[in-house]
Amino acid sequence: MGDYIEAFKAFGENQLRMISTHDATRYEMQYVREDLEDAFSTDELNEAHLNLVANQVSSTSFSQAVDHGDLKAQQFFFEDVLAFIFPASRYDGVLVSYDRDGSIPVSDVVETGVDVLD
Repeated sequence: MGDYIEAFKAFGENQLRMISTHDATRYEMQYVREDLEDAFSTDELNEAHLNLVANQVSSTSFSQAVDHGDLKAQQFFFEDVLAFIFPASRYDGVLVSYDRDGSIPVSDVVETGVDVLD
């Protein structure tokens, strides 16, 4: 598991915010940048997890409806954060987020995420 954390750090270790894995009922933080360790409460993380899984399920359904093959990744561009969700199945996946103030190579991050799940 540490290998893929290092792979995501390679795109900007100072910009990498967090990496988590999730399934339908739980999430596990794999990496959290030191300055963000106390930024979110357990309740906030639990709510984010529920929303993440719900979004992933609906995105999987959308992917099947448009028939362009399996969904490989989702990107979210927030004011200060760039987030990627890499679904492993309908409920399982990996979430990776970066600060937006750097120059993160989006397509390279996606390819890394796809490779991680293969």
